[in-house]
Amino acid sequence: MIGDPASAATILADGKFSLGYPRNGSGDEIDAHIRVQGWPLEDIRHAFGQDDWPVDGTVGLADLQLKGRYEGPFGAGKLRIDEGVAWGERFASATGDLVFEGTGLRIRSIELAKGAGAITGTALIGWDNTYSFNVTGERIGIESLDRFSFPTAPLTGVLRFTAKGTGTFDAPSYTFHGFIPDLYARDEGIGQVRGRLVVRDDLMTIEQLTVQDPRLSLTGGGTITLDDRALANLRYSFLNSSLDPYLKFYAPKMSPYTRIIASGSVAITGPLTDRTQLKVDASVDETTVTLLDYNLKNDGEVRLSFVGNAFKIDQLHLAGQDTKLDISGGIDAGEERISLVVTGEANLAILQLFSRELAGKGAAGVAGRL
Repeated sequence: MIGDPASAATILADGKFSLGYPRNGSGDEIDAHIRVQGWPLEDIRHAFGQDDWPVDGTVGLADLQLKGRYEGPFGAGKLRIDEGVAWGERFASATGDLVFEGTGLRIRSIELAKGAGAITGTALIGWDNTYSFNVTGERIGIESLDRFSFPTAPLTGVLRFTAKGTGTFDAPSYTFHGFIPDLYARDEGIGQVRGRLVVRDDLMTIEQLTVQDPRLSLTGGGTITLDDRALANLRYSFLNSSLDPYLKFYAPKMSPYTRIIASGSVAITGPLTDRTQLKVDASVDETTVTLLDYNLKNDGEVRLSFVGNAFKIDQLHLAGQDTKLDISGGIDAGEERISLVVTGEANLAILQLFSRELAGKGAAGVAGRL
């Protein structure tokens, strides 16, 4: 028995072990029953030469019967990993039936607990640093995903997916098909989301992502790096979509009576984990702004951007009853400050577009700053 009294980690072994390594001639180097409890997975990975395997945690229980060569054993057993991490995602526990095949390890009946959901499937790990897997996820809470955490607009919903891949641990490769029936950003509904993702090395390519909801229709794709910065290069188009529910995350002082429906495209570049370095460029072909019962439409293309943690209006011409305005400037999201230049003629009801604290009625010439 090998153990650590301070942590209650133990390894119990019963059987035959060769003292010579590697053993010359015929005969097994190992023919033993091994039971491991509470032991760091890192040590087990190292023992089998799998230091690059991107899974860590604690071996809650492993019960193995092994024989053959130390570096290529045959046998079977069961494994439970507690408080683990796989490919950067935490999980509560994972269990599986193990079959040692000499050249690698086959894992059957995988059951991995992630939040309130579960991931099931099979995997094959080769001692030559290769792998293959095929898994299905059900009832995975979006809020439990470590790689998709956005404090400004926390995502919630329930994900189901299938994923499969074949490759090496130092150059991972797999595909992912996911479906979220009802995704939320904070308390605002986004809608039904479907996506197909492909991971090659440390780059995730979103081959297709669609969002469908009565007030939001979006499609597109792009790439995101799988590192701490999550560098994005994304392109999406939207059609007759309500934008005002989501602008409030960055412009909380905007009037709650403002409604914005638009069609156009948006490009997102930079680190998703740091909005001060994130850049968003939007081009709007058609938009309707409603203030209570007062409507405005764009006169020409609208160009908007988000850079340096601030929204900027690069080109915006609005027209409506008693209104023809040119607007420029922006909204500082960090300081929650509006800085706009407005010129032209306007029905004063339009003031509510910029702040709930402004109100008016009637027509007037406008030349000023907000």
